[in-house]
Amino acid sequence: METPASAGSGNPVLPLAPQTVAEAIKRLISELTLKDKAIIANMTEMELTTLRPSLGEYVKNKFGLGSGNEALMASCRTVSSAERMAEDAASMIVIRELWKHLRKTHKLRVIK
Repeated sequence: METPASAGSGNPVLPLAPQTVAEAIKRLISELTLKDKAIIANMTEMELTTLRPSLGEYVKNKFGLGSGNEALMASCRTVSSAERMAEDAASMIVIRELWKHLRKTHKLRVIK
């Protein structure tokens, strides 16, 4: 799976980095290709961990989870009901919530 197009830029945090999980999901949806959205939507929840090295690192690095985006970290803790959370776990919260959203909008269905 490809990360969004701006993944290769040298800027570690996107300008106006998302402050909430909902904002992060909106940003990812606007950046992911239709193919990638469909792939994620059709994954099982267990398969989401395979996204950690690619999309998880993108979320962590570009959205500033490891470099001071405390608002997004707090939003991830709120979504997960956790008092503490590492950056990797926070990126997986964003991915899981993205997956839940995409399953409603991009899940492939059999049409008879």
